Amino acid sequence: MKKKVIVVLIFVFVVLAMGALIFYNIWNNYSSILKANWGISLPYKAVCKEVYSNTDSGWPGDGLRYHVFSYKHEDYIDNMFVWLITEKETIYKGSYSKAAQEWLDKLNVPKENRPDFSKILYYWYHSKDDNDEIIFILDKENNLIYVLESLI
Repeated sequence: MKKKVIVVLIFVFVVLAMGALIFYNIWNNYSSILKANWGISLPYKAVCKEVYSNTDSGWPGDGLRYHVFSYKHEDYIDNMFVWLITEKETIYKGSYSKAAQEWLDKLNVPKENRPDFSKILYYWYHSKDDNDEIIFILDKENNLIYVLESLI
């Protein structure tokens, strides 16, 4: 009888541990965080792969977040947003690229992990009433998407 109880307890512990691990991996997946914060999903069929990430956000999630994704299928990325080649103002700074560069400086992102602003880039920007901002930068030449968030 004792062996059965021990086996059942071990089984329950293993199932709970696996469930916690799965939940942790889902919640810490950046796509899930994007969906929760902004209602945006990276297109699954684009086959996006995170190639760089940097953040200074604390426990409640406030602060700066920066992620770079490579992708394989451009059509899905092209249809994600109405991408703009012309920059507009952000809440934080005068233009998308100026805000991005300042946030990247604050995160100490190395040059090789930053967008090359001298090239043709495409932008999508959104802000919320609480002054949270997100900038997507698309580099079609290198099949890269740069995602910058400023959460206040």
